[in-house]
Formats: sequence, structure tokens, C-alpha cells
Amino acid sequence: MILITHKVCSGPALEANSLESETRTFPAEDFPFTCFTCLDDIIEQTELRVCEEFRM
Repeated sequence: MILITHKVCSGPALEANSLESETRTFPAEDFPFTCFTCLDDIIEQTELRVCEEFRM
């Protein structure tokens, strides 16, 4: 599963769907959007961290 976290709060930037594991791209027109965890505005892609989680 691909996790997209906000670097400031280290929480999920988007609402997680455990069944969805596709890579998400962020076109420039999607910014700014609100962090799902801390509710701060995310202005650009550099404020995000992308990691992959493996579940067995």
C-alpha cells in the first residue's frame, strides 16, 4: 500500500483506503489541499512524503 504523509505532522495527508494501492500523482491544480490529519494547508508536493507499506 502506498502511504502519503504530511512531513510537518507525519500523519496521513489523505484519507487512506486500505484496498487502494495505486500510486497517486498530484497535478499542480490539486494544490493547495488540506492535510487529513492536522488540517493544515499543503501548498506543494515537497511537503509530502511517499512510502510503501508491505502487509503480509
